[in-house]
Amino acid sequence: MNGYAQILMQPVLRRRAAGAPWLTWMLVGLMVLGGGVAAVMTGKAAIVGIAVMIPLGALALTWWISFMQSAMRQNVPLHAQLVPHLRARLMRLTAMLWLAAALVGGCLSALAFGHFGIGLLATAAFLLMMAAAQRYPQLGALPALAMMALNLIPHPAIHPWWLVERYGEAAVAATGFALLAAIGAALLPTVYLRGGDFHLRWQLKFAYRLEVLRTGVTGDSGIALASHWGRLQRLGYTMALQRASAAGATPAQMQMYALGPGAHWMMYAATPALLLLLAVVASILVDPSVFLGGFAPVYALFVVMIALGMFVQNVGVAIYRTSAEQGLLRLAPGAVPQSLFNRTVARALLAGFFKLWLVCAASAIIVGKIFGGPATGWIYLLSLAAMMLPFSALLLRDYAAMSEPGGYSATALTAGGVLLMLLISSGIKALLWPQVWPAVGIACVLLTALLLARGWRRMVAMPAAFPSHRMT
Repeated sequence: MNGYAQILMQPVLRRRAAGAPWLTWMLVGLMVLGGGVAAVMTGKAAIVGIAVMIPLGALALTWWISFMQSAMRQNVPLHAQLVPHLRARLMRLTAMLWLAAALVGGCLSALAFGHFGIGLLATAAFLLMMAAAQRYPQLGALPALAMMALNLIPHPAIHPWWLVERYGEAAVAATGFALLAAIGAALLPTVYLRGGDFHLRWQLKFAYRLEVLRTGVTGDSGIALASHWGRLQRLGYTMALQRASAAGATPAQMQMYALGPGAHWMMYAATPALLLLLAVVASILVDPSVFLGGFAPVYALFVVMIALGMFVQNVGVAIYRTSAEQGLLRLAPGAVPQSLFNRTVARALLAGFFKLWLVCAASAIIVGKIFGGPATGWIYLLSLAAMMLPFSALLLRDYAAMSEPGGYSATALTAGGVLLMLLISSGIKALLWPQVWPAVGIACVLLTALLLARGWRRMVAMPAAFPSHRMT
C-alpha cells in the first residue's frame, strides 16, 4: 500500500512546488457562488448542481492529467525493468483511479441532470481519451474534430437517446462501460512501456514535449520551438525590435526586448490573427448553423485565452532565465534607476498584455459576430472579452524572489475551468438569467481594476525585479 501512496504523492508534491493554487480555488468558489445566485434569480435549482459539477470536473480533469504525466515520467526505462512491480502498480493504480473518477462523475451527473449512467459513460470516455492523449497527442484533437464534423458535414441523424429509450439507461451504461474498460485494458500496456530502446526514445520525446508545454521553450537552451509556426510568431517580435532599434528606444524599452521573443506580446498576436483569417474563410465555405452561432464565440474565446495565458506564463519564464544578465545590465550607464525600476517593468508588461488583449478581444468578437449574426448580442461578446482581463494581475508579482516556474500556470488551469463554464452556460442559455452577461462583464472590469491597483502598489514597494549582479 505504501508503494501506491508514494506514486500518488508525486503529482501532489509537484503541484506544491509550483506554489499555492489560490487562483484555482478562488475560481471554484466564484463559480459555485455564481450558480447559487443564478438559481435564486431564475428559480432553476438545477443550476446549482451544474455550478458544482463544473469546477469539480475541471479540478478532477486537471489532477487526472497531472497524475498521468507523473506516472508516465516515473515509468522510465530503467525503473520499468529493474524496480519490482512498479509498472504493474502504475497500471493498477491508473485503472482504480479511472474507475473511481467515473463513478464520481456518474454521481455528479445524477445530482445535476438525473442521469447516472450517461454521466458515468461520459466521464469514463473523456478520462480514457485524456490518458491516451498523453501517449498519442494527436488524439487530443478528436473531440473538437468530431463535434465540428457532426455539425458541419451532412450525415444521417444520430439519436443516442434512442438506445436509452429502447434498452434502458442501465443496460446502455453497463454495455458501454464494459466496452470502455476493455479499450482501457488494451491501452494500458501502450501507455506504460516495458523498457528498451524504443521506450527510452519515447521517454525523451515525452519529457521534451512537457517542457515545451510548460515553458514555451525547448529544453534548457532558451531557444523558441523551431518550426514554421514558431518563425511566424517571432516575425512580429523581430520587426518590432528592428523598429525600436532604428528609432532609438529608451533603455527601459530595450530591456524588455532583452527578455527575448517569449516575453513580447507580438509573439502571440499571430494566434488571434490566424483565427480571424480562418473564420472569414470558413464563413464563406460553411453555411450558418445553430451550432456555430452558439459555440463559435466560446471556441474563439478559448483559443485567444490560450495566447494570453502563454504570454503571462512565458513572461515569468523569460524573467527567471535572464535574471542574471538583466542584473548585469542594471549596472550599465543609463540604466533605469532602482527607485523607478519596478514601476517601469510593470508598465511595460501591462502595456504588452493590454495590446495583446485588444487583438484577442477584437478577433473573438468579430468571429462571434460572423457566425452568430444578429442573434449574438454585442453585450454578450464584450462580456466574454472582459473575462480575459483579470489575468493581467498575474504579471504584477515579486520577480526578485520568484522561484523557477514549474508545472502548469494558474492561467492554464483557470482557462480550462472558464472553457467548461462557458460551454455549459451556452448549452443551457434558456435557463440563465437574461442580464447575467452584462453583470459578468461589469464584474470582470471591476475585479481587474481592484487586482491591478493592489498588485501595482505591492510591486512598486518590492525590491527591484532584477537584483544587481557583478561578475566575480
